[in-house]
Amino acid sequence: MGREDILGKSDIPFQAVDIPEWGGTVNVRCMTGRQRWDWDALMYRINNGEKVPNILAQVAAWTLCDASGTRLFRDTDADKLGDLNGSALDRIRDVALYLSGVTGDARERAEGNSNETKPDSGTS
Repeated sequence: MGREDILGKSDIPFQAVDIPEWGGTVNVRCMTGRQRWDWDALMYRINNGEKVPNILAQVAAWTLCDASGTRLFRDTDADKLGDLNGSALDRIRDVALYLSGVTGDARERAEGNSNETKPDSGTS
């Protein structure tokens, strides 16, 4: 594949999720590479004892989307989303993390691959 082939891809999957607390179904998408980087940075901060407020709502802002996969919310909407039902936000987070390869089999496969021989970087 070439540059244009790769950059022209629309590779962000999403899934419908029932949210009975809100009386309907929403679409939750995979995090982009930038959002995944931000997620990993948040987890680093938490693992080092820092409190990170409103993380459920931030994930919802990143990943709630319309039927074409386009984000519904901006990052600045996380504050308002944080006032919504925590169980609903938990469900959204769980699906987003699964689709993003952060949890479940995807995470285990990634960790299993970490011991494989890596290609030579070309430096000596």
